[in-house]
Amino acid sequence: MSKLRQKNPHTIRRPDEDLPPVRSVVDSPITADVLSILPQSVRDLCSSKEAQIFTESGNSSASLPPSVLPCNETTSWKNGCRCSYSLCVVWYPCDLKYCKSEPVAGDAEPVEYRCGIKTCRKCRTFVYPARRKMDCLWNLLS
Repeated sequence: MSKLRQKNPHTIRRPDEDLPPVRSVVDSPITADVLSILPQSVRDLCSSKEAQIFTESGNSSASLPPSVLPCNETTSWKNGCRCSYSLCVVWYPCDLKYCKSEPVAGDAEPVEYRCGIKTCRKCRTFVYPARRKMDCLWNLLS
């Protein structure tokens, strides 16, 4: 168990690799029959008439129409708009790290060996429709 403990837990970590950001368009509303298989806690949270739950359509060509403006470009507070929310996991273990040994006299190539755990950073932006600009206030800051 001691091997699982993190050395220097107060250190600010920097990832070994910055993975490319992912953009997810979640524009397909979840129907009532799909909602029934979700956990009760999610159903309770989303049971109000104002709540909207969306999922990815699975069709890469499907997207919000270009006529729907981003919320930070919409002037009316009552019109629908395209909202986005970014989320980053700034440091997580993602693979084994391999190092190369120094070539020893007589060896043609250095030998690769495991020398730790590789860490990564990953960001994802969710883009979804909002009924009105008031439902997407965090986009006003960007």
